[in-house]
Amino acid sequence: MDVHFDIVRIGEIRKNFLAEKLLKQNLISLKDNIVRFFKEYTDKDLKVIHLIVIIPGKGYVVSVDAENIKDSLMKIDFINAFSNFIYKGRSSTIDQNMHNRVF
Repeated sequence: MDVHFDIVRIGEIRKNFLAEKLLKQNLISLKDNIVRFFKEYTDKDLKVIHLIVIIPGKGYVVSVDAENIKDSLMKIDFINAFSNFIYKGRSSTIDQNMHNRVF
């Protein structure tokens, strides 16, 4: 199973270099953990999963939007495994910030 990530930044790039570095490290860590999680699933019908990862405008917790996961059992397992990193905002916010520069 292959996982593809679309990255969306809410707001602008921060002027603080260390804050940007921390966000980038958090992004890499979350992506690695998600890929490891999905390696457990060997669903023949589901070869690619597309997820949206959100970089916040404030704070340092990078989150993921779980709406693109169609399999309900997989989605429940994913939400339980990453409960602190699930995006709880509006999908319109993602749409409005889709073209922001990420890093």
